[in-house]
Amino acid sequence: MTDGGKPPVTARARPASMGRAQQVASDVRDELLGALVVTTVDGVVVSWNEAAAALFGYSADEAVGNSILDLTIPLEDRDATRHWLRVAASEGNATFEGRRRRKDGSTLFAAATAKLLRPNGENEPLVVLNDRDVTSLKSQREAEILQTRFPGVLEAAPDAIVLVDDSGAMVLVNSATERLFGFARHELLGQPIEMLVPERYRSKHPSHRTGYFVDPRTRPMGSGLELSGRRKDGTEFPVEISLSPLTIDETTMAMAAIRDVTARKRNEAKFRGLLEAAPDAMVIVDRDGRIALVNSQTEQLFGYSREELLGQSVDVLVPHPVRDRHGSHRDKFFSDPHRRPMGSGLALAGRRKDGSEFPVEISLSPVQTEDGLLVTAAVRDITYRVNVEAQLKAANTELEAFTYSVSHDLRAPIRQIDGFSSILRSHLGDNLDEKGLHYLKRIQEGSKHMGRLVDDLLNLSRVGRTDVRPRLISLNSVVRDVISDLQSEYAGREIEWRIESLPTVEYDPGLIKLAFTNLLSNAVKYTRLRTSALIEVAQITQHGRLVVYVRDNGVGFDMKYADKLFGVFQRLHRPDEFEGAGVGLATVQRIVRKHGGEIWADAEPDNGATFYFSVRQPPATGAGPA
Repeated sequence: MTDGGKPPVTARARPASMGRAQQVASDVRDELLGALVVTTVDGVVVSWNEAAAALFGYSADEAVGNSILDLTIPLEDRDATRHWLRVAASEGNATFEGRRRRKDGSTLFAAATAKLLRPNGENEPLVVLNDRDVTSLKSQREAEILQTRFPGVLEAAPDAIVLVDDSGAMVLVNSATERLFGFARHELLGQPIEMLVPERYRSKHPSHRTGYFVDPRTRPMGSGLELSGRRKDGTEFPVEISLSPLTIDETTMAMAAIRDVTARKRNEAKFRGLLEAAPDAMVIVDRDGRIALVNSQTEQLFGYSREELLGQSVDVLVPHPVRDRHGSHRDKFFSDPHRRPMGSGLALAGRRKDGSEFPVEISLSPVQTEDGLLVTAAVRDITYRVNVEAQLKAANTELEAFTYSVSHDLRAPIRQIDGFSSILRSHLGDNLDEKGLHYLKRIQEGSKHMGRLVDDLLNLSRVGRTDVRPRLISLNSVVRDVISDLQSEYAGREIEWRIESLPTVEYDPGLIKLAFTNLLSNAVKYTRLRTSALIEVAQITQHGRLVVYVRDNGVGFDMKYADKLFGVFQRLHRPDEFEGAGVGLATVQRIVRKHGGEIWADAEPDNGATFYFSVRQPPATGAGPA
């Protein structure tokens, strides 16, 4: 800068004639006095000593002529520094503390004195600034304050706790930090935090640290950053870090809680290995519906790369027509998380990247993690099975139609045979010998048996073709009606009926009556040889299912033939012992399965039989039975 045409004021330089003793004395003075900077009252640098160059990183040539505010004062502290320069100019001197910024962006804390200098002649007044780095002293004082304010708290923390000031120096550490990083406490205090950072990241770390102090706020663990720590022996390990600003004596510092996540990373690697070994597509989703993890089967099934899916909404895998409802279904699951296995009866579909849709089954399982509740979805493509089932259904429909057609067409000729044999017997009368009458009788019995068989086949085919129309119905009322209809079959016999209280179920009325007709008719038939027959109908709970059973004390059967019970035309007794076509139990099984239940039996030869079938009770709605 110039003053009235005078030569510019430059950095103080030693004359070439200065002797060795004078140079040593100057160096000692610089060391004792610290960083000496002479500025104008407005802060423009006039002189810059070697200690200032060493402390702030700027040479004298770089500093002189520039504003001290731009060189070493952080933006947020410049107004305060201007104030102290004005105080020194008006009162002759000032003493204050504040932050300073080095050329490399790092910061320190300085104790400063400012003294007004009035040169002889017409030169303008100058201010001599003396900055001494008191970062370590300040850190020590702050650490003492912390230890007094929070006695024993930091030592009790399970994580490594490191308190860092805005210059990056470690002010306080706990014993967990010593154990985790392998340094003694005195080796850490006052040192830059970068000594705990892997070397390949150290050059960039100061800028990250400075950015944090510009906008200090709490940053919890699990922020998604891949971070590492470095021990004294040079080994590195994965960490999670929580940062929190802490203000002491109007100074903001950063408290870092550091957690070693080596074991968790190892477990996550094993978990990923298990996911990759799974035969199904595995998709792990957080509470917000964001995809946290997928396996390679997911990529193959849906056509997306892993990178395209991670962090995206799981709705991207859901067909458009149901996306609006999918969020509410997901919220409902998280409100009551429980395992939902595959085959839940829901018709579900997935959507590939190319927009094509395909049928799926999904198993959901909640997983509690350190990052909160997640849900694991195993997604299975069931296109092949659906196609096979459709083909099987079409074949069954065709078979049912064929059975019905054959059975229906057989009824007329069977009736003709029965009718004409009756006419023949009546017309010939006494002209037939005993053998002829026997043949006619056999023809009539055969036609009647065939008629019953045709009726049973028609019932069986009708069950397969009939759409189920369930409604609330009392099983007690159904059983009473069936027993009334069967009275002609057990007329003159002694039968004890034990009908206990039965549930109200959601069943097709006609089909459930047909099922009980077959079961109770069999019970009446197979107790025919008992002088005192007992038939019981009751309910039990078995393995969490509601089960209804029909039990009799009849002839029973050998359980080694139980696999034949529900087959068409399968019989366990000779026709001359007990009549029947072997279609009734097949009809009952089809009815029960159409209503989502199962049927099975238990028996002993000559010791009766019990037929069980499971039913589903409807939720209580206050409605009465049908």
